[in-house]
Amino acid sequence: MSLGKLTARHFIFFIIAAISTSLVNYTSLFIKIGGRDTWIFTIISGIIFFFVTSFIFSVISKIDYYDFKETCYIVLGKPLGNIYILIFSLTLVLMCIESASVSSSSINVNIFAQSPIWYCLLFFIITVFLIGKNRFNSILIICIVCVSIVLAINLLLALLNIRYIDYTLLLPIFKDRRISEYILCALTQLGSLSSLAIVLPIIPRIDDKKNLKKISINTILLTSIFCALCVVILISTLGSLRSANVFYPQFVQTQRIYFGGFVENGNVFVMISSTLSWVVKYLITIFSLYTIWKDRVKYKRNFIALISVIVYAFSYLAAKNVYTLFILLRYYQYILLIVLFICPIIIYTIAYFKRQKFKYLR
Repeated sequence: MSLGKLTARHFIFFIIAAISTSLVNYTSLFIKIGGRDTWIFTIISGIIFFFVTSFIFSVISKIDYYDFKETCYIVLGKPLGNIYILIFSLTLVLMCIESASVSSSSINVNIFAQSPIWYCLLFFIITVFLIGKNRFNSILIICIVCVSIVLAINLLLALLNIRYIDYTLLLPIFKDRRISEYILCALTQLGSLSSLAIVLPIIPRIDDKKNLKKISINTILLTSIFCALCVVILISTLGSLRSANVFYPQFVQTQRIYFGGFVENGNVFVMISSTLSWVVKYLITIFSLYTIWKDRVKYKRNFIALISVIVYAFSYLAAKNVYTLFILLRYYQYILLIVLFICPIIIYTIAYFKRQKFKYLR
């Protein structure tokens, strides 16, 4: 099977989908922890994330070695490297479960309340399986088109929400939460942002790697700003109390929209944006998982089918009760923080000090 290639500019769409999907689609999880001040810690976590990922991409560029799996082996050694790659892969499976369960749950809760969750999940899993089994170029085109549509919808909704914004809802700051809650708010958002790590196994497929560092860092900065703006707009339209007490506040936020008798209630826009976002994130994740294990997988279709069955079963268990789902999502952010944020920092810090070793391996 041809591996397929992509350019650094195509990689922009992967970064946007990986970083923003979770934080934008279930913002109430973070507002529940940080309250009115969540937007401040979105900015703080975004700044920390930007500098950390800038360091990681700088190291990748410095050592001029792009294979994530082999980098783990070189830095950690074969035994520890295998353990981490296994944990990383299991985290990617969790991310697939997140994509399927949250997408289906949001539609079930806000749009098709009478449809059982297994039915919504079935549509999602079949769709991503039919796309995911195709060649890389097909997946790339789907990702570019879907992310473009999502960005256009979010821009439209932001413009339509301007008349309902009340910035006094962002104030006063640092009043109604403890310091420990603020720290947890920042950490959970860092965990959410660290979903970016799912693109690391795909980097070897990029043709023009000389532009990788610059384009990636700029995209991470702009996407972090986008996430912060989404949180600011949400709190300043609904208020922190309302935003924290509904599961998918974007759907409630857009119910107020009315424009010229043509646009009334933006739920359809949010449903399209949310579904496409999760589809793209799932496709990137499953493709990263396949990339890691492609040397041991004989048939890609069978591999995708097996993962799809596993994801469907666990997604149903997670999503059949939305309260349970959000409890699981909170702990899931801490898993991401450790596996996809802290561990890569350690790996690429060691790689930086071992850069002479990589020089001989190129």
